Amino acid sequence: MNHEIHKSRKKYSNLLIFALFFFSYFSFFLSLERCLEGEDVCCKKVRWMKKKVIEEAISCILVTMLFELMIKKKISKLHIIHFIIVFLSFYSASHGIDFDDHGYYNIKFFFIIVIFILFLLSIINYLLSIKNKKIIIICFFSSLILLYAIKNIINYYSDCNG
Repeated sequence: MNHEIHKSRKKYSNLLIFALFFFSYFSFFLSLERCLEGEDVCCKKVRWMKKKVIEEAISCILVTMLFELMIKKKISKLHIIHFIIVFLSFYSASHGIDFDDHGYYNIKFFFIIVIFILFLLSIINYLLSIKNKKIIIICFFSSLILLYAIKNIINYYSDCNG
């Protein structure tokens, strides 16, 4: 009886993992939506751009969580295979640098963000293992300053004139 319960849980767990990967891929796909109205119009569509950024951020967060599970050996590393195939497909379908085909930027920033978050998670995991809490407080405030600087850089470069 326990064996059947374990088998059933594993089946649903694998189904959930694939669903999370699929949702991440779908969210990234939505972020590739093109604006075909010309640069003068598209660069003023702030709500549209924010929506695309949020869709990509959702994809980044999900993939980062799933990669973290792979690193901690909670799920199979074989998921890397479909991840590579899907993102190569995304890149081949959309790898331009304009509003009507902006996949190059999406993929570039996707990987930068995922690697950055994985790096932060490894630092956090390390800090949680440290007994000296002063170091954790210093790192926390340093992180806040870094996030503020990144926000200002993003705001500066999101201007249509830039």
